[in-house]
Amino acid sequence: MRLEETNARLTELNERLSAEIRERKSTEDALRKSEQDLVITLNSIGDAVIATDTAGRVTRMNPVAERLTGWPMAEALHRPLTEVFRIVNELTRKPVEAPVSKVLREGAVVGLANHTVLISRYGTEYPIADSGAPIRLREGAEIIGVVLVFRDETDKRQAEKELSRFKQAVEDASDAIGMSTPDGRYYYQNRAMTEMFGLPVKEVDGETGPASTLYVDENVGREVFAAIMRGDRWEGEVQMLDRNRRKMDVFLRAYAIKSQQGKIIALVGLHTNIMERKRLQEAQRISEEKFRALVENTNDLVWEVDRNGRYTYVSPHVREMLGHEPEAFVGKTPFDFMPPEEARRVGALFSELVRRRAEIKSLENVALHHDGHRVILETSGKPFFDSAGNFNGYRGIDRDITARKQAEGAIKTSEERYRALVETTGTGYVIIDTEAAILILAGEISGGGVFFEWWRGCCGAKGRRLAEADSSWREIRFPGVAAGANYWFGEGS
Repeated sequence: MRLEETNARLTELNERLSAEIRERKSTEDALRKSEQDLVITLNSIGDAVIATDTAGRVTRMNPVAERLTGWPMAEALHRPLTEVFRIVNELTRKPVEAPVSKVLREGAVVGLANHTVLISRYGTEYPIADSGAPIRLREGAEIIGVVLVFRDETDKRQAEKELSRFKQAVEDASDAIGMSTPDGRYYYQNRAMTEMFGLPVKEVDGETGPASTLYVDENVGREVFAAIMRGDRWEGEVQMLDRNRRKMDVFLRAYAIKSQQGKIIALVGLHTNIMERKRLQEAQRISEEKFRALVENTNDLVWEVDRNGRYTYVSPHVREMLGHEPEAFVGKTPFDFMPPEEARRVGALFSELVRRRAEIKSLENVALHHDGHRVILETSGKPFFDSAGNFNGYRGIDRDITARKQAEGAIKTSEERYRALVETTGTGYVIIDTEAAILILAGEISGGGVFFEWWRGCCGAKGRRLAEADSSWREIRFPGVAAGANYWFGEGS
C-alpha cells in the first residue's frame, strides 16, 4: 500500500514537473519570439533606439543608433550611455544632462531641450530631437531600464534655415506680396505691401474676394479672385487704392497655392507699383516724339552705326538726299553706297578713327544717289559706349554740301579765268575794299614797268591802305561806286 502511494505521488510530481517544463518552454519560445519581433521592429524603424539598464549602461541599440553614435552594438554593450551618447547644447557647447538620469528621477517620459547636438564617436555632429521613457515589466511596476528614441534632424534644420531665408527674402522683396485664405481673408503681407497700401493685415477687407476693396473697380478684384480660384494665373495692370484712397497703377500677378491633393490652400498676390515706370515711359514717349519730329524735319541725314560700321538707324531724310528707303541702309555700311575708290579712301580713314575712338569731324565724302549721280556729303559723328564703357558704334549726321562745293568750284574757275585775262593785257588793275585796302594788283601794276614802279613807290605792297601812301587818293578812291559796294576797281596805264 505504501509503495503504491509512493508511486502515485512520484507520478503526480513527474506530471507536474513535465507541465512546468512545457510551460517554461512555451514561455521561453514566446519570449524568444517576442525578442525576435522586438529586434525586427527596432531594426526596421527610422528612428534611433538605445535601451539601458537602471545603471545607465547600454543593453540594446538598433542600426540607426549605431550609425549616428558611431558605436557598433557589440562595442557599446554595457558601456555607460554618457560615453556612447554624447550630447551638448548647439549654442553654448555645454554638456546636456543624460536623459536616463532624468527618466529615472521623474519616472516619466521626458524630451531633450532644443538645440541639442549629438557628437558621434568620430566627431560628426547631428542636431537631434529625442525622448526617453522608463521600461517596466507591467504598468505600475518597478523601472528596470530606460529606452531612448532619437532622430537626426539635419535635413529638418536645413529646411528650416531655407524656409527662414525664403521668409526673409519675401519680407525684404521690393514687390508687395500678400497672402490670403481661399475665402479671401488676408493673413500675411510683407513690408513692401504695408508700405504700398498703408494698411496692416487686419485692416484689409477680403470678405468678397482677395482685398477687393483695394481695387478702383471692385469688379476687377472679383475677376482676379474668380480666375485664381479656377486654378488660373492672373497677370495684368490694374488700378488700386491706398489707405488714403489715392489711385495707383499696379502690375498684379496672382495665383493659388495647392496642396499635394490639388486642394487650394492659399492665394498669393504680387503687386509692383508701376507709377514711376509709367511716368518714365510717358516721358520717354514724349522725348521720342520730339526727337522723331526733329529728325524727320531736319535737312541733315541722322544715322547710327554699330561697332562694325553697319547702319542700325537712318532717318527718313535719306529718301530726299540719296533716293533710298531707310530700310535699305540697315545692316549695310556707308561704303556700300560710295564709288569704289571713295569707299577705299573713306574706309581707311574710318578704320583709323575707330581704332582711336575719335570723333568724325566734317569729313567730306562722296555717296551715290539711287539714280547713280554723285552726292557730296559732310559727315560728323561721335562714338558711343555702353554702361560698362565698351565701344558700341557711332552716331552722327550727313549734310549734303554738293551745291556748296559746286558754287565754290564755279567761283574758283571764274577767278582763274579773270586772272588769266587780266594777266594777258597791257593794262594795270588794282582792286581795293571799302577801307581802301588793296585786294588785287594785276597786269602792268603787278608785273613791272613804269606804272608798277610808280605804284609801288606811291602805294607800297599789296594790302597797304591808299591813304597811307598818297593823301590825294582820299578824294578819288570811290568814284562812281554805288552805295553799299564793298570794293573799288581802278585802272591805270
